[in-house]
Amino acid sequence: MVPVQITLQAVTFINRIIKKIGMNRMYFVVLDLGCSECGESSNVLGIYTSQLKAKDALTKYKKVHHLENDLDHEFFIYKIDELNKIYHNSYEHIVE
Repeated sequence: MVPVQITLQAVTFINRIIKKIGMNRMYFVVLDLGCSECGESSNVLGIYTSQLKAKDALTKYKKVHHLENDLDHEFFIYKIDELNKIYHNSYEHIVE
């Protein structure tokens, strides 16, 4: 699988959500990373204020889109503790 860059539109969307949420919290960013070679798109599922809400959203998303056993998608939940910050090593922030 080839890494996919998140589009400027997705970054703008995330920034709008973050501004509405506020500061001083723990955030859980849920991503669906599709296979660019296979033509599978990537998707930011959402930003959640609890790990449980993030896991529930991911479960629902997989079920609705029939992705429970799809090998062309990888799913990640990232835990971040600060907004407006660059996270240089994303592997340190993966919840699952």
